[in-house]
Amino acid sequence: MAIILFLASTETDSALYAALTSHLLTPMQFQPAPSRWLVQTRLFIQPQKQQLLQRSQVEQFQKQQSQLQQHQTQSQQYQDAYEAYVSMLQPRVLYVLTADHLPKAYSLAAMADRAKNVEPVLVEAERELLHVLSKLKNLWTSRQTASIEGAQFVKNKTVVRVGLASVGASPRGILIHISSTSSSSTDDAASTLNDDEAAIMAKIQDCINAEEGSRNRVATAYTVTPEERERLALHMPRSSMAAALDAHLMFKVLRMQSVL
Repeated sequence: MAIILFLASTETDSALYAALTSHLLTPMQFQPAPSRWLVQTRLFIQPQKQQLLQRSQVEQFQKQQSQLQQHQTQSQQYQDAYEAYVSMLQPRVLYVLTADHLPKAYSLAAMADRAKNVEPVLVEAERELLHVLSKLKNLWTSRQTASIEGAQFVKNKTVVRVGLASVGASPRGILIHISSTSSSSTDDAASTLNDDEAAIMAKIQDCINAEEGSRNRVATAYTVTPEERERLALHMPRSSMAAALDAHLMFKVLRMQSVL
């Protein structure tokens, strides 16, 4: 199971990051991993020309729909096709994530208007995806990139990653990523915290509370829900589920906290 704790940015981020990394080494007795932790998530939007074209197509189709309603020639089948077509033409955004601890790149296409509440679909891809997208400027334009840079710590079967999130020069907060291989990430049991994960979270919050200037900061915890797990399992191979769940969780935190 993977858990992400998020702390919104304040002026004490750097001091708290140093305290957390020190606390993981002693007294929590984690060992530093040989490599640092790096995550990059890029947000792509559709170019203005593409959005205008889609808007024109929607308006034209809506006009035809109105004419059919006046003549009462509309069937339920046509209504379903109409709704699907209009939905397909709504403006979208595309997120692409790469991380040192994940084997592939992951993309998430979502409605630009989040109020539409349409569940985005996670897709696994090769890391060359960003290079391909850079050549499709008529379809997607890079808008901004969020980076998470930090350190990794290991103890038995548990890995804790701590990183500072930023968009350009703007700090966005601290992410603490806790993952354990003590149980399979595709088991039902992985939907709940085990004793080790709960203890680690408690000790991390103790460290936050002990740091001067951070005593009132509360980490928001995120996990993958059973419903989200089931949706991913519908199209993701079992062999790829552990990494896909992790990528889904990263997207979830970055979007819900408006980092991107």
